[in-house]
Amino acid sequence: MKLIIGLDGANPDLKLPEGTRWESESFGDPPHTGPNWLSIYTGVSPEVHGVTDGGWLLEHKGYSSLPVTGIFDVLENWVSLWMPMTSEVPEKPGCGCLRGFPTTRGGWGIYRCSLPVDSVGLNGAKWHLKRSDPEWQESLFQLEKAHLEWAVTHYGALSQIDTLFYGSTILDRAGHGSKVLDCEFYHRAERFAESLVDRLLDHFQPDDWLVCSDHGFEDAPGCPRHSKVGLCAMKGRQQVLSKMSIIGTNQALCDMLGIETGKPIERTPEEPENIKSQLESLGYL
Repeated sequence: MKLIIGLDGANPDLKLPEGTRWESESFGDPPHTGPNWLSIYTGVSPEVHGVTDGGWLLEHKGYSSLPVTGIFDVLENWVSLWMPMTSEVPEKPGCGCLRGFPTTRGGWGIYRCSLPVDSVGLNGAKWHLKRSDPEWQESLFQLEKAHLEWAVTHYGALSQIDTLFYGSTILDRAGHGSKVLDCEFYHRAERFAESLVDRLLDHFQPDDWLVCSDHGFEDAPGCPRHSKVGLCAMKGRQQVLSKMSIIGTNQALCDMLGIETGKPIERTPEEPENIKSQLESLGYL
């Protein structure tokens, strides 16, 4: 099995297992989550794939808007658990996504599942995470722990696939929910992300693995904001490479998976969801 872990908002100094790592420079100033994840999936810049800056919010653009092929179009026998920007990934035989995203300002989200494994209790189930709740920080960790336990519990079925994608937004939510990065809440999120990587690698024992982010975080007046520098790390000898464009993350992924992305494709866009309300619930808008 090959394992790809997407840590939304992870900085390059995150403590990860030994391997080759480099700083990935994001597009945009400030960088946006949607355009950069789609560049990781396709290997082309936002100007080429068309999802730029706030367009993925205001114009309701996503994976089904891409004019070029992405990883999930050309790869076979994969499962994606909570990876960012996968709500519009097309269904394929032997492949599937499990997604859970806030749908209202109140913080309610609904799991949507198209997995080729048992998903009893998740498909259509609701969860709640509201930032105005006094206990929302603890709820965030409990939610992420539940996701991790679900993946570990279904190890037997998931181990039958060739490639597992696993995503976490805990660092992004902690960054936006902190006044400064040097605080217990954010440091706890960093420790959780590091332990998440360790546990997934320990349970799945992948032949190859890669950990990546779409951007990092930096302190700014008022509250932290997205920074242009994220990370990419992969199995291999200990080596620190110089900073490169986030396109390098896609190239590393494609080399590991033996695929090629970024080719022209015609799509039938899905009916757009209320992305604006989703982002409001996370505090982006």
